[in-house]
Amino acid sequence: MPTTVHDVAILADFRFAGPDVAAEVRAQADAALSTVLVHVPLPGDDRPLPFGSPVRDLIRDGLADLARDDQPVEARLLVIRGRRPIVEDLPDVRAQRTVAVDDPGPRAGRSHLRWLAGYGIRPRISAPARPRGAGPVATVPTRRMLLVGEDEDALIRLTAIARRLPPAVAPVIVTQSSGAVDGFLTEHIPSRAVRRDRLAHLIDLHRPEVVVVDGWWRDRPVVPGVIWVKVGREGTEGFDHVLVPGELADGAEPITLLDAGDLLDTAAARAELGLDDRPAALVRLDALVGPVAERGFQVVRRDRAGRHLRAFDLVVGPADYHGFHEQLRFGIPSVFVPDPRDPGAARARYAEAAGVGLSVGELDAAMRPEVRDALRRRCEELTFANGATGAATWLSGLAARRERIGG
Repeated sequence: MPTTVHDVAILADFRFAGPDVAAEVRAQADAALSTVLVHVPLPGDDRPLPFGSPVRDLIRDGLADLARDDQPVEARLLVIRGRRPIVEDLPDVRAQRTVAVDDPGPRAGRSHLRWLAGYGIRPRISAPARPRGAGPVATVPTRRMLLVGEDEDALIRLTAIARRLPPAVAPVIVTQSSGAVDGFLTEHIPSRAVRRDRLAHLIDLHRPEVVVVDGWWRDRPVVPGVIWVKVGREGTEGFDHVLVPGELADGAEPITLLDAGDLLDTAAARAELGLDDRPAALVRLDALVGPVAERGFQVVRRDRAGRHLRAFDLVVGPADYHGFHEQLRFGIPSVFVPDPRDPGAARARYAEAAGVGLSVGELDAAMRPEVRDALRRRCEELTFANGATGAATWLSGLAARRERIGG
């Protein structure tokens, strides 16, 4: 079988590649130039982190191929990208010309194509003109999906999935809380008393192919022609499919809102929060603000860290689904205060047994830098991917196939 010769091969650590790479690849696709992405981790950093979302979108949309480790790559031009050049363990890439780009700056559209032409790579077709400053042309959604969340945890889970749906699927968030959700079209149900009728109306209005329900919804309406998916193990009777969010303690990938590329680096996060050089702690429970501050930490009291997570040397709070998994995923030393009435107790026990977290009785130990360093190292060994990507792929596949099982 002959080897495909791509026009451009881009060699980089795609865990940290951002929108600039995506803009270049989309410009190449507009000009009918083929692209292959050759992923090589930076020397000394082989953590199994996911690719940045712009790169995942390129692969999903068929705008670039991902090179396989067991097959050689042939290209007319090899572009080696990164501020820290990758020079170790290079894969088998055969190129007519090679260029190493330290920091190319923003290039897109015709500007990028002119740059390629300097290396003999010219468009096969005329690239469409775009307004100055415009980004890639978005795919027009052809299907809609309702994502119905009963509480805050459910909304975070559903937003994580919505962010990773392909462009052909337009998510609509349905909630009883107020305010828009992460920029998505949001529909509000004012109270439980009317939610069955309100949801039936929204289904008639948006005509989704899939309705995803996260929460205890005994009174869901019966609407023919819609695939119903229940998130979670409880209350699944009458649903066509069940999606069970992964738990790290069960060896499954949890659904988390943030990926590594969504977080600010430590310096930027601390600057935005107004923190100085002293150790900083995020405290998620009012009762523990004083005890942590008394131990020499500057304390930030808020429910979630969001993109500022790397600002903190320690997080003290509940072992709730999202906080627990995001703190461990990004290696933030954590003291967990579980509620014995919910699954947080089992998560906290798992973290302590696995050496990736401490119990509230070990608060004094968490004050020691060497203990926190040990927790960080153990978390790095316990790397895991974001289950939201797999969930979004599966759900969009249901919409595409309109597959029914019962109902």
